[in-house]
Parts: sequence; C-alpha cells; structure tokens
Amino acid sequence: MAPSSEYKSLKQRISTLNRTFIPQQIHDIPSLSTKKLDHARAYRLLAHAELEHYFEHRAQSIAKKALELWTTKNKTSHPLQHLTCNIIGEMKGLVANGNVTTASSIIKKAYAQYTHSLKNNHGIKRINILTILLPLGIQEDDIDQGWLSTIDGFGKARGETAHTSGIINTINPYDDHNTLNIIMDGIKSIDSLLNKLIRTIK
Repeated sequence: MAPSSEYKSLKQRISTLNRTFIPQQIHDIPSLSTKKLDHARAYRLLAHAELEHYFEHRAQSIAKKALELWTTKNKTSHPLQHLTCNIIGEMKGLVANGNVTTASSIIKKAYAQYTHSLKNNHGIKRINILTILLPLGIQEDDIDQGWLSTIDGFGKARGETAHTSGIINTINPYDDHNTLNIIMDGIKSIDSLLNKLIRTIK
C-alpha cells in the first residue's frame, strides 16, 4: 500500500533536517564544536515537532472525515464507532434544558473530546501515541512494542533537551539519526494501518 501524502511530507522534512543539522564527517562527540552540538539539539527538537505534527494531523483528518460521513450520509464507520466508545463523562437521557440525547449529540461530543485531546497533546511518548491512535480503532497489539519503546525514549530525550542547558547536555547526533531511521520505519507501518482505517469511511 502506498504511503500517505502526510508520511511522504514527513519523510521529506526529516531528510531536510538530516542534511541541515547532521555533520557529514563522523567525529568523536567531545570534538564537536559548540555550534554543531547546538545543531544536534535543534535536530532533536525539530524532528520531534515534525513527528508530533504527523500523528496529530493524520488523526484529526481521519476523525473529521468520519464525522463528515455521519453528518452528510448518516453512516457510521470503524473510527467513529471507536471514538464514541471512548467518550468521557456520563451521558444522561435528558438534560436540564429538556434536550434529548441523540446519536448525533453523542457522536459530536466524542469528536469534540477527541479533537480537544489532540490540540492538548504535547509529545510522542508511548502514552501520547496510544492516546492518539487507539480511540480511532487501531489495536495496541498491531503496534510493534519495540518501536513504541524507541519512540518513547526519543520523546523523553526531547524533553530533557528542551529543559536542559546545552552546556551540560551533550548529544550524539548520529545516535539520534539512527533512532529516527527506526522511528520512520515504524511510522510507515502505522501509516498503512491508518490508510486501512480511512478506507472504512465510505
């Protein structure tokens, strides 16, 4: 299955970051200049932002398409069913103003809650990834656990970099480069799962 346009854009963006921030010559890390170490910090932070954007944007577009199918054709879909199953809060038959709870009101509440969670997502750690993907209908068993550990570690490393001075936070840019290669391979598999979800919205 061909990768999505979002994955292709992500891959192109990561390649640009590689060319911009990864030194062409491999040296011992202690010999890297302050400038190159700052580049390594920027590489980690910017790559993290691109990965985060990919997951949030893809998830939002799938949820929106599922809602549009319901509102225009009154048809449900696999992602929409899972979103409504993950709704938070008690739903009562009648509310104070007398409005009856309907299928549409429940669906819209589920969509609003999910959209809110995406807007307030801050990271690509394991919990972030699962919170984004599972409510759409992807099963945790479908996601490689080793890959989840890898992206969780990268997410934690980003947090340390963002909140630590470069003076005391030495980064090996080649390790990050190799880690991102592993992460991108895993995202390609997840991208395929998301493409399958989209095909159910019809």
